[in-house]
Formats: sequence, structure tokens, C-alpha cells
Amino acid sequence: MVALIEKQEKITRAINKKLLTQMYGVKMTLNLGHKCIALHGCQQSAEFVSDAFAAGAGYNQWAEANKLLVLYPQVASSKIAPLNPLGCCNWWGYTSEDYATREAPQFKVIKATIDAIAGREL
Repeated sequence: MVALIEKQEKITRAINKKLLTQMYGVKMTLNLGHKCIALHGCQQSAEFVSDAFAAGAGYNQWAEANKLLVLYPQVASSKIAPLNPLGCCNWWGYTSEDYATREAPQFKVIKATIDAIAGREL
């Protein structure tokens, strides 16, 4: 289970690094002190709905009007441990008992992404 969590974290970091590369050019126009993190629900990741969640949830228009950055972390579905066939963000503890703390694997990836955007090392 730990190996799969590490694999998921690595994939999420790679996705976020790609997104960071795309966002880097607008970094200076954003108020990086204020960020919105939009956690998708089950079957709402890009794996299931492409960019429909990010494009249709309304966060982008709100963020553009306020010069904010919205992060859309993605969770991959999994048919093996940790079982997550619908690609849900971890709101019930499938990755670890720390799922609701800052030690949660998914939150650590989100924090590392925020640090990278702010210019701190991953």
C-alpha cells in the first residue's frame, strides 16, 4: 500500500510540475499570498471528466477577477490497494490514518506544489 501511495504522489507531483511550468509565465501577475485549492469529488478528476471540473466550477472566473491562483490537484483512480475506483480525494482515510491531517499523503503533495509556486524547493 505504501508503494502505491508513493507512486500516486509521484504521479501527482509530475502532473503539478507540468501545470507549474504552464503557469510560470503568469506567476508575477498573481497574488501568490492567496490561493484557492479546489479538491474534486469522486469521478470529477481529469481522468473522468477532462477539464470540465476546472472549467465549469466557477473558480477560474472568481480567481481571474481577484488575481488569485487556483490549484486543481488530481487524484488517480485505483482498483487495488489503496482502493479508490472513483478517483476520490481522500476524505475517508484510504491512503492513511493521517488523511485529515497535514501529514496526509495528498496534503503533502498539495503543500509541495504550493511551495514550488512560491519559489521554495519541493
